[in-house]
Amino acid sequence: MRNLVRRENFQRTLKLLDWLAAELVENDWNVRHLLKTLVMSSTYQQSALLDPDRIALDPDNRWLSRAPRVRLSAEMVRDQALFVSGLLKPKDVRCSG
Repeated sequence: MRNLVRRENFQRTLKLLDWLAAELVENDWNVRHLLKTLVMSSTYQQSALLDPDRIALDPDNRWLSRAPRVRLSAEMVRDQALFVSGLLKPKDVRCSG
C-alpha cells in the first residue's frame, strides 16, 4: 500500500478511492461484496515471485506489477476494514493457535 500514497500516484489513488466508494454505494453498502471484489482482483492475486521482465518494465513497482511477499488473508482484510472504520471491538479479536 505504500505505493498508493506516493505523490506521483496521487491522481490514480483518488480515482481508485472514488471507484471503491462508488462500488460500495452501488452495492447497497455491502462491505462483504467490496472485500470480495478486492481479494478477487488481479492485483491482489499477483505472484510474489520476482520476474526480470516485470522488474525491467516497472522497477519502482509504480503500477503495482509485483505483489508484496506477505499478503493479508481475507479475514485479515476484513478485520483491517473493521478496525479502520472503528467497528472492531477488543472483544471481537480472537487469537488462533
